[in-house]
Amino acid sequence: MREKLLEYIHDFIESTEYCNTKICNPQIEFVDDIKECISVDDPKYAERIKDSPSGIFYISSNNGLYLLIQKSNDLNAMWQTIYHEVIHYYDFNMYSIEMDITDYRKLQDDTFFDYWSEFHAEYLSHKYLYNQYKSAADISILNPVKEADIIMSDIVIFLKNNKYLPAVIDRLVRRYGQYNAFIEVFPDVADMYYERWLFINRYFFTIYKFVSDNNTYELFSSRKSEWEKILRSYER
Repeated sequence: MREKLLEYIHDFIESTEYCNTKICNPQIEFVDDIKECISVDDPKYAERIKDSPSGIFYISSNNGLYLLIQKSNDLNAMWQTIYHEVIHYYDFNMYSIEMDITDYRKLQDDTFFDYWSEFHAEYLSHKYLYNQYKSAADISILNPVKEADIIMSDIVIFLKNNKYLPAVIDRLVRRYGQYNAFIEVFPDVADMYYERWLFINRYFFTIYKFVSDNNTYELFSSRKSEWEKILRSYER
């Protein structure tokens, strides 16, 4: 089972910018309850988890790196979660090397980097899966028009019901990652929604433009200070 899992992850990583890195495979654990699992190691850390996540890149109390994945019967959703958390693992390993910091929890406290990594994880995981679905040519698995509607409706509903800026940015960067993947794999459908997309995101277009233009670690790394300035401008 583990060998097959690592094989799938290897195929996924080969499709990303991290294909030539020498970072070790992540430690993946499938659990019944992520929050409960973390509370065994670090109760205070577990208290910070408000929702019931389907997956988490967890840094243990002794600085161990784990991908905790909620067991699920929805295999498509579970694989997206696995790929998403794998990218966090690679992002933070790259960040650790660049910053020369081995205390991963300290790195995780950098919310500016964390926001970009959320975009990146959604972008690469969805791009990989969208390409698989497109190859299958089965709209019962993925209907591109319906998918575009779902992404946009989620943003509209969330912005209408939430005013807490950190939560808004966290949700937006995730959806921007997903939509950027959608644009690359289904450009014809995305063109149909271009004006609507611009209107929905008119107040946050600077954020959208930055992550769209800096969708690899190398690009982001060279413009981190600009990203911080952009996000701070929304705090005023």
